[in-house]
Amino acid sequence: MTTESRSPASPGPSAGPSMDDDETVEHRVPAPVSTAALDERYGRTRPARIRQRWLYGIAGGLVALVFGAWVLWAGLDQASGSIDATDRAFDVVDARTIDVTFSVVMPAGQEAWCAVQAQDEQRSIVGWKVVELPAQDGVERTETVRLRTTGPAVTGLIHSCWPA
Repeated sequence: MTTESRSPASPGPSAGPSMDDDETVEHRVPAPVSTAALDERYGRTRPARIRQRWLYGIAGGLVALVFGAWVLWAGLDQASGSIDATDRAFDVVDARTIDVTFSVVMPAGQEAWCAVQAQDEQRSIVGWKVVELPAQDGVERTETVRLRTTGPAVTGLIHSCWPA
């Protein structure tokens, strides 16, 4: 607790009644809280900091591990060679049959599978076929696939190709 005396000439913080020379004003000041007590209250003690560092280290290690696994997976996936397929044409033979022509670029000597589909006016799939493309010496090839459909098709296209 601190004690303070003021003279009548010194202006106080408020415009209240004036004070006499022998009058003292007492202010209650709270005791200072120690840093250790605050650190403990808010979890900043040494064991908490060590635990937090361990958690950050483990989390960082897991992120690095997942990133490394992804890099390896993506790199190994590219090693198999990329396969690019492009729609070239389609021919509606009749109400239940369509021919789809597409070209495929893939590494020489590699086998592949391609999914071909036929769609109706609402873009619903009315025909689907997975075809095997055997390995050959050339890099680009053109294929025509005949699809049987469940209804009238208005378009035929290549959905995707992947290594065998």
